[in-house]
Amino acid sequence: MSRDFWIVLATALATTISLFVVLKTTGVPDMRQSLNMEQAERRLPEVQAILDADPRLKEVRLGVYTGLNGAVWLLGSVENSAELLALMRGVGELGLPVPICWNIKVWAELEAESGSEMKAGFSHEPHAN
Repeated sequence: MSRDFWIVLATALATTISLFVVLKTTGVPDMRQSLNMEQAERRLPEVQAILDADPRLKEVRLGVYTGLNGAVWLLGSVENSAELLALMRGVGELGLPVPICWNIKVWAELEAESGSEMKAGFSHEPHAN
């Protein structure tokens, strides 16, 4: 085989490998999102085990979020910041390979800000006089 053939083959191989590495690491957004969502889905049982182990976290739900190029989504409420910290520590210790979208309401802080008693369902009623 000619020298030109080997040069073209080496160049094509190097280009293909480089393109694969770039796309795998930086990713086309849709590809990165799909990969992250698959990873998030596989790790949901571990996160659910943390929620199930602590009755204070009974109002927290989880799922896979399409934002942030695919993430674990935690949604719900806790009574106070200590419960939020326990949740964040527990989930943080898992070392999830994807972003985490936190959408957690802390009722004690909402009550202090609003001056009214907060009820489940994200509504409020004024204090009775």
